[in-house]
Amino acid sequence: MSKNRYKEFSEKEGQIYDKAIEEIRGNIKNGMGFEEACKSIDVKDEELRSIVKDDFLKITIADMHYSQGKSFEDIAKATNKPTNEIILTFNRMLDDVMHSNKTDLGFDNMESSEFTGHHGNA
Repeated sequence: MSKNRYKEFSEKEGQIYDKAIEEIRGNIKNGMGFEEACKSIDVKDEELRSIVKDDFLKITIADMHYSQGKSFEDIAKATNKPTNEIILTFNRMLDDVMHSNKTDLGFDNMESSEFTGHHGNA
């Protein structure tokens, strides 16, 4: 699996990020589709815009899958995304959680297999 991007935000970037996430959420509540809501945000930095869009898709997947019990197929229909993209994003989300846990626990330099105890074929 490819490496994910982990970016430390400046205070200003963090504020822009938070505002953009809330703006997307509000636009969707007001009836905009997923893509239209993501395109509507006022974020000039393309890297930050990409991170916001990717993170909001992860938030949407987590909410719909875990809180609402929706299948990946249902999420794909609701977001107008291919099911494969939803599954790949879900897997990146799990990688993000693993990265966050490793960092929080001080295991930054360990490989996933070292952290989980999984070594090769089971």
